[in-house]
Amino acid sequence: MLRSEKRMLRRFTAAATAVLLAIALFPCFAFADTRTPDEMLPIPASESEAPADEDAPWLYYDMTEEEYYEEFEPWRAEGLTEDEYWEKYWAEYDENYEKELREYEREMRENALLEFGFTDTEALNVIINGKPLHFAGAKPLVRDGATMVPARAVLEALGAELRYDGKAKTVTAVADGTTVAFTAGERTVLVTKDGRTEKIETAAAPFIDAMTASAYVPLRALAESFGFEVYWDGYYKLADVVDKTAIVKEVDADFTVLNALMQSELSGKASEKSEKTVVNFTADLDARYNPDYYYTEDASGEIKGDASLKGAITLLTGSGAFDVTGNVSLTANGFEDLLGEIEQDAELRGMLEELKKGTSFDAIVNYEEFVAYLRLPILSYVEPLLDKKAWIEFQAEDDALIADFQAAVAEAKTLLANGEASTIGNLLYRNFAEYDYPRYGSASDFNRIERVRDFARFLEPFFGDAYMETSGNVHTISLNRLEIFNVLEKFAEEDEISFFTPSDYAEFLSSVPVANYTLRITDKSGAADSIELSLNAKIKQDYGYDEDDEYVEFHYDVAGDAQKARVDYSIIADMGPEVAGTFKLHADVVVSPTDKTPRTAPPAGSKIVSPDDL
Repeated sequence: MLRSEKRMLRRFTAAATAVLLAIALFPCFAFADTRTPDEMLPIPASESEAPADEDAPWLYYDMTEEEYYEEFEPWRAEGLTEDEYWEKYWAEYDENYEKELREYEREMRENALLEFGFTDTEALNVIINGKPLHFAGAKPLVRDGATMVPARAVLEALGAELRYDGKAKTVTAVADGTTVAFTAGERTVLVTKDGRTEKIETAAAPFIDAMTASAYVPLRALAESFGFEVYWDGYYKLADVVDKTAIVKEVDADFTVLNALMQSELSGKASEKSEKTVVNFTADLDARYNPDYYYTEDASGEIKGDASLKGAITLLTGSGAFDVTGNVSLTANGFEDLLGEIEQDAELRGMLEELKKGTSFDAIVNYEEFVAYLRLPILSYVEPLLDKKAWIEFQAEDDALIADFQAAVAEAKTLLANGEASTIGNLLYRNFAEYDYPRYGSASDFNRIERVRDFARFLEPFFGDAYMETSGNVHTISLNRLEIFNVLEKFAEEDEISFFTPSDYAEFLSSVPVANYTLRITDKSGAADSIELSLNAKIKQDYGYDEDDEYVEFHYDVAGDAQKARVDYSIIADMGPEVAGTFKLHADVVVSPTDKTPRTAPPAGSKIVSPDDL
């Protein structure tokens, strides 16, 4: 779960960064003259026409000789060859582009910092719990690679008491039973808590500034000694100090019912015992498609039919590995043209017949040795080296990737064991505070604590205590179409991590005649026990035929507890004469402890091949 969250966030970050870069580069490319010399020549009225005098082409363009060469052969005036001219031209273009980009980024950084409340956009700045810290006299600086800050200003913002001994040149900070002592010129910091003293070595030694008489201390050592998190943002040249415990507690106070459910669901998940998850599913499709109707308006080319995919998957999870076995079968009717084309291809025909008879598959992931195995008999029809019993081995060779994965697994176990993974506050903090976000040129780029609060505010109408109606041991949130869009519109008006404007939402609202959301949580013996969630929406579409009858309808329902769950998902679409159909997915999930341990490798004697051999 945690690995997939990070992967999703990284994909999102990469996609958002690409969009931002495209926006930044657009003016440069949109208005740049990228024509070749030949393309710069005016096109004659008739391509068959040739200049009246090949020795005096300027006459054809009604120019003087000087004007002609300045326009079409500018390298002559500079005493350069054509190749030399264009090499110089593009070098200057690249240099100017780099200057414009640097200026754009500088303005973007400056605007974001001013928006947040900083007054000196070139200085090293500090944020404490989502608020800018202003320094009246002495300013933060970097020494020996460490951010050094005037002790008094920072300690007051952290809520700590400052004691300074000028004779001993020591700075002592006290807060919430913790004492941190710095001595000027020494890199050892003494941290005393609960009667125990710990020595911490810092990258830079505290010092007394001769000009301002201010005591400077390393920010990270100071803040972390009092339990704060410290994040450095090199792009904006600022340090962000966050009280993680406080912000998580603040968010969790609004989601107590959902947190109770999550804690009951995740309790014991960090244990080394094996667990078996069985998923039985059915996917049904009933559709019609006319690929030529848009061009011909001929309904005779319609392709229609129905198909059903049924299967079962068993997942064993345990210490160091997970093991998947499954089977799936296909039935299909209609789709004559499509199936006819498949029948003409021996490989595809074999795969289709295998699916109709029913085929199995296996997967093993050994994340202690960082190797995975896949057995997919259906591939034997397209890959000569594979038979139906062969396994494909995927061996990771990237040491950095292996280390990253192993760290994520260790982190997941720690979080589950400590209960940190089982609250909304911790999930939001981990996803929206611990990672750098794309640069949009606004304060949300670097204000981590506000990002957490923003997403918490967005989630509250859908999962928060304040929106729940409680009857006995049942807690329910029900939102209709207008209530859902009121939440979205408010989010847009506040300009909080939203990609749409209020007018976009107003237009979208008119195209959604149906939208309903229901969340129901039931608790037993004071602990949340089960959850039901339903989301339905109908969205009008305009494909140029009959707008009133063109739509896409979604239905999503899930219900369950820590041992079993039911999932139903369906899409009903009518996009005019071209496409219409219904897709339905139903799955039943059962989770139980087991004495069986997951496989870590294929059975002895199995045929194993490398992807490089295929």
